[in-house]
Amino acid sequence: MQALQEAIRRLNTLSQDKYTSTKLYTDRFTNARDVIKHIGGQLPIYPALIDVPLRKKDLVRSSATPKQITAVETESTDQHLTMMFIIGADQY
Repeated sequence: MQALQEAIRRLNTLSQDKYTSTKLYTDRFTNARDVIKHIGGQLPIYPALIDVPLRKKDLVRSSATPKQITAVETESTDQHLTMMFIIGADQY
């Protein structure tokens, strides 16, 4: 439990400073994400990250198929990771 929490915290606090190349930042980000997966964890998928995209498709969770929910979860996770990467990137 502690290893997973530390891995999630590492990913959430990862940032690129002005001396870190984009390649190195990308590698560190990817590694931090992979460590979470290796431990058996996953990024938290908040209900809004599933419900909003479902509503855009005129669906609700209670009537969506497991396949539709999985597709939205995958898309939302990718968007969540992308946003985390951008926010942590050097703004210059």
